[in-house]
Amino acid sequence: MRSIRKDVFLSALECPTKGWKLYHGLDMPKLSVCDEFRIHQGQEIGRRARHLYPGGVLVYETHPDQALQRTRSILERQERDTIFEATVRYGALTARADILTRQGDGWHLIEVKSGLSDKKEYQADLAYTMMVFSTSGLDITRASLLLLSKEYRLGDPQEALFLLVDKTAQVIALSQDMSEIAGQVTAMLSDVDSPEA
Repeated sequence: MRSIRKDVFLSALECPTKGWKLYHGLDMPKLSVCDEFRIHQGQEIGRRARHLYPGGVLVYETHPDQALQRTRSILERQERDTIFEATVRYGALTARADILTRQGDGWHLIEVKSGLSDKKEYQADLAYTMMVFSTSGLDITRASLLLLSKEYRLGDPQEALFLLVDKTAQVIALSQDMSEIAGQVTAMLSDVDSPEA
């Protein structure tokens, strides 16, 4: 069974047929110039957010198996307190954390977004990642969104560009809900026949 990414899992919750087609590589949407710009913008925001956590290590491998191996190596050696793009897998579910930073005996999971306000879809992204990381054995004690600040002005220090919003309580509840249906979603996605829309 191929691994299930966050976008596939969340699409399946929205519409089982959409998620199934995405998982099987069917009916892939063509990216518009606007979509490509948003992707590049998101990557730039992610790069800038990493500057807030000096000393962190980036899991630069793009192939999931290599990223998993690199993340496992960093965690086992306990060489860094902050990992960017840490990757874990639980069963078929795979997740990458934008920022994972040690907090006491546990970990603070941070999802970086290029938006100005908290959205339910952002919380769903964070909840999926929390579900996979928690079930894989990492103790996630805090979950936050790192959003762009409306107060930022050109010339302000880089730290002023971001606003950290704690979403732990909401995300714990949402990730538990996702965990309860993860097996059904996985079985539906791996089925050879498309589910009804």
